[in-house]
This record gives sequence, structure tokens and C-alpha cells, in this order.
Amino acid sequence: QGSAKGDPAGAVASVADVTIARAERTSEGKISALLERRTGYWLGQLGRTADAKAAFERASLLDPTNYGVWSELASMAHAAGDHERAVSLLGEAIWANPRFANAYHYDEPERMIPRLTDQIGDNPGEDARTLYLLLRRGSLLMGVGRAESARRDMEAALALEPGNPIALQILANVTRESAPARSLAYSEQLVAAKPNLARAYMERSFSWFVLGDYESAGQDMDRALAIEEVPLALRRRGLCRYLTGDTAGAIEDYTRFLALTPHTFVAPLGEEAAVSSLMTARLKANPEDHFAYFLRGSIAVLQKRYDRAIRDLSSAVSLAPDTALYRLALTRAHFNSQQDGFIYGEYLMVA
Repeated sequence: QGSAKGDPAGAVASVADVTIARAERTSEGKISALLERRTGYWLGQLGRTADAKAAFERASLLDPTNYGVWSELASMAHAAGDHERAVSLLGEAIWANPRFANAYHYDEPERMIPRLTDQIGDNPGEDARTLYLLLRRGSLLMGVGRAESARRDMEAALALEPGNPIALQILANVTRESAPARSLAYSEQLVAAKPNLARAYMERSFSWFVLGDYESAGQDMDRALAIEEVPLALRRRGLCRYLTGDTAGAIEDYTRFLALTPHTFVAPLGEEAAVSSLMTARLKANPEDHFAYFLRGSIAVLQKRYDRAIRDLSSAVSLAPDTALYRLALTRAHFNSQQDGFIYGEYLMVA
């Protein structure tokens, strides 16, 4: 059929037909949602906006955690002039993935930020359109690590709409390390604005954690998990349980986390160095702390420090040989290091 070189429209139509056919053969779940999203993309390329929107809406029902789908719908609502709806849909994308730049590929956030800046202009308005543009740009700025610029956009958004939950969430996020008490205040406002949103309690938990109040942090993760079983909440509650003396509860949470996200390592992303240092201090106080070895070893895997990872995880297994979580972590470390990949099959037989 059409080739990209000789017949671009034909090539797009061909891929769209194949994608639609695959979507129709896939009944449910995340894969079906991904296919619907791809279908929507190609339909949009063909100019079939209404059909594209319908495909994205189907995808949002199949997998409400697919932040890219919500992002596409927000963009479509904005393009159609329905800016209030666009703000609402943007919120869904950010609740699904606060690091919103991950909704895009490669350098696209950096290309979009100047485009959004041009749309905002030198004299921003005070309407829903400007609010949407500020929220979108600020979320992208946060995602690419430009915290101070993101903070300014979110404060401008709050000036337009006091109590906007998207702005509160991002402000809680970008101020957490530099001003944790301020971050906690923003997250308190977020909980008040969105009491039925698991992510609101998670944001407050993160702030409590930075402040060193692990008990309050764990309690907020309890509240989040009562609303929705978010894997990240399980991982963080497990860490809080461990730090407050409940190692058995920590193992239970991390095991459940791994069951929900089997391809994800259990160390907390973005906090590797701090948590690893904390585990080292705890091991100095108690050299037989098997969970500390497990967590420090898991972080070493993320850092590709495989010799250290295998040494720590072997210590965890030696101290608690009946803990399947530790055996799995050690197996993965071997597998990733490509030193003893055959062990993976042995683990499967044992499991």
C-alpha cells in the first residue's frame, strides 16, 4: 500500500487501518488502550478529528492511568476552544503522572515549552485559556527539572484560580526539597480541595517524609491506598513501615508492589542517594538488618553498581533466606549484570 515516500497519506491510512483492526481484536486492558491511543493518533493525522477524539475517549475508559490519552484529550479540548474542559482533562493526566513531561517523547517537552510561551505572550489574559497554558507549561517545566520556572507558572495559575488543584500539586512537588514546610502547606490545601484523590494524600505523605515524620507519611499512604491501590503508594508505605519498625509490613508492601509492577525495581526513584545513605547508617547501627541490605542493594541495581548490589542482596538472603522478595531482587541483580543470567530460570523453578 502507500509508502511514506511516494504516498504519505496512503501510508498513514494503511497504518491507521492496521491499528484499528488490532484494537478491535484486543478486548480490554492497557494493551487495548495503547492501541486505541495509536488509532486516535493516526486518525488525527488523517484529519478525522471526531473519530480521533472517540478513540482517545475509549482509551481513557480502558486505562484511566494512561496519562498520554488524557493529554491528547486536553489538547483537543484546548484546540476546540473548550478551555475549562481542557484544564479538567489536563488534571487527569497529571493525577496519573505528576512528572508530566513523561507524557511526551524525547525532546518534545523542550520544543513545546517555547510554543506555549508564545501562546501565553507578554501580556497574559485572565481567562481559562491562559490558565490552561500556564498549567500545561508549568507541568512540563517541572517534568524537565526546571523547578523555579514551574513554581512561577503555578503561582500565576493560582492568582487566576485560587485553590486550583493542579497548581497546588505541582507547587507541593517543586518546593519539597527547598522548602518542605511550604510544600506541606500546599499539599494540605490539595487534600482539602481533592479529598477523594489518592494522589493528594500521596503528595502530603511525600512532604511528611522529607520532614522526617515517617509515621504521618505512612498514615497518608494508608489513606491513599484506601481510595486506590497505587503501586507507588505501596512502595512508599513499605519504606515508612520499615522506618517505624514494621519490617514485616514493609516486606508485605514491597512484595505487593512488585506483583503489580513486575518490571520495576523497588528502590524509590529520585531519592536513591538519600535512601542509600540512610540504609548505610542503619546497617552501622544493626549489621543484621536484612531489609536495609535489600533496599540498599536494590538502589545499587538502579545505579548499575552490580557488584555492590549482589553483595548487599546476598547478605539480605543470607539473613532472611525464606523471604522470596529478597531472592527475587538478587536474581534480578544477577540477571541485569549479565554475570549469571541462568539463575533467572532457577528462580522461576523455585518460585
